[in-house]
Amino acid sequence: MTNENQVDQKEQTSRDDNIVNIRCEDIRLISSSLKFMEEVTEEAAGLGFGIRVVVDKNKAFGYLDVKHQNRDTHENETTPGYILEFALMGSFIPDNSIPDEDLAEFAKLYTLSILWPYAREYISDVLRRAGEIGVVLPIINPQIVTEELVATDSVQITIHQDNEKE
Repeated sequence: MTNENQVDQKEQTSRDDNIVNIRCEDIRLISSSLKFMEEVTEEAAGLGFGIRVVVDKNKAFGYLDVKHQNRDTHENETTPGYILEFALMGSFIPDNSIPDEDLAEFAKLYTLSILWPYAREYISDVLRRAGEIGVVLPIINPQIVTEELVATDSVQITIHQDNEKE
């Protein structure tokens, strides 16, 4: 083996040491509310998101807050609109210990991407069971929505500091 190959191998090993796998250990529905309303204004109709992140003892909890509002769009029927609000929580655990700030950054950037398929299924299921047939949710790009939430300061991050003395 040449010296050049040894250097390349050491650089690759060094880069591999910096890779940390983070897995989603658990996903839970935290809260849910469905209200039928006589009127939901056109301006209020739509889909809204919020992200909250809590990091505690090398574990991140990413909360996806979703608000879906729809108004009656049936021409000859008088069905009410609705407001569905719920929160999903995903818990994220790294394979190796990493700084809390890095774990918070991961949860901030990926909570929506990881939890959105579950949120979409939950919305569809709840509305189907409530008799709202044929609700079509918009297609979203979770990375773009997350970037917009970050840009508008709509992501809350809390890092609990370990106060234990060693």
